[in-house]
Amino acid sequence: PAWTPSVLKGQVFFFTLLILLVALSFFFMRVKSVQKPLPSIKKAKTISPSVLDRPPLLYVKGNKIRRKDTDEIVQLKGVTSMILTNGLTSKNKFMKRLDRVKEWNINLLGIYINPYQTQGKDALLDEIVAWSRQNSIYLYVMPAINVKDTSHDGLTQVARFPQMLEHVAKRYKAEQHIMYGLWAEPRDIPWVVWEKVARSTSAYVRAHNPNAIILMTGVQYGRIFDEKNPLSIDNVICDFHDYPWMNAQEAQDSSGHLVYGVLWEKVMYDCPVLVGEFGGVYREDFGSKEDTDYIAKIIGLVNKDKLHYSAYTIDDEGELGIYDWNLNKPTQKGRIILEDLSIYPPTVFKIVKK
Repeated sequence: PAWTPSVLKGQVFFFTLLILLVALSFFFMRVKSVQKPLPSIKKAKTISPSVLDRPPLLYVKGNKIRRKDTDEIVQLKGVTSMILTNGLTSKNKFMKRLDRVKEWNINLLGIYINPYQTQGKDALLDEIVAWSRQNSIYLYVMPAINVKDTSHDGLTQVARFPQMLEHVAKRYKAEQHIMYGLWAEPRDIPWVVWEKVARSTSAYVRAHNPNAIILMTGVQYGRIFDEKNPLSIDNVICDFHDYPWMNAQEAQDSSGHLVYGVLWEKVMYDCPVLVGEFGGVYREDFGSKEDTDYIAKIIGLVNKDKLHYSAYTIDDEGELGIYDWNLNKPTQKGRIILEDLSIYPPTVFKIVKK
């Protein structure tokens, strides 16, 4: 019969074991639900920047840019874009483009920003800031006039630069890899007046990020610094836009005589020099031998004197740009830039872990 004592004992043992296993399973499930695993470092890194996932803080000492953690002298080389000034490229296309550009050995990205193009586009700038941090590429934002804006004249745009910079500095106050320009190409303003305006504008940035490096651009479209009236801003880089002539008339009056490096030779021993733009000579078009010879000469001077540069531009601007994205190849100008970045790469920054 089925209910013999031996069989009954076996069934009792089986049910007892089953009840015990169920009880243990419930116990471990409860422990697992109470003791949630701590978030991994990788997961925490996606929440906010920390010392584990950002490039080192830089600062200016004399005419050199240095790492704050090691005091190592560094050199910056990179490219620029007008994505937040003219808005001609879509966000998705631009971010994909950046992933190509980082393969060029750059460690600097310049983004020109305009109050009417940047407004309401925090999401795009957020992505650019995160991308640059994650790739150990320093970022500078530079206010610029949008010459194609027919609704707001130049003075109206410039008047909003301080508030725009304050918004950006406040939003990214936790970031230590962002530098701040004040005006891409000051024009129709004397140096003495511009220096005072620059000092007051930089205060909007320093109110939220006292350690931020400031890019001070020369007057007359980024060409002229007045060494007799030194800068009253500390932790500053001198930014030059080096084109041989300011306009076609000046080119005609020059009798074809080119002198290289004269824009910064009087300040390069007191201030780090960033050649923020360079090339283009008016007599012949961009991409001509005249243009590329000048660009090659400027890059030679940058390497010789350990200066810094950001080449204009990764946007779709023909031979004025660095790369023809439709043909998937560098322009004549771009060939020189990419070759230099390959042969004479700038400082490589590794993630600092403390």
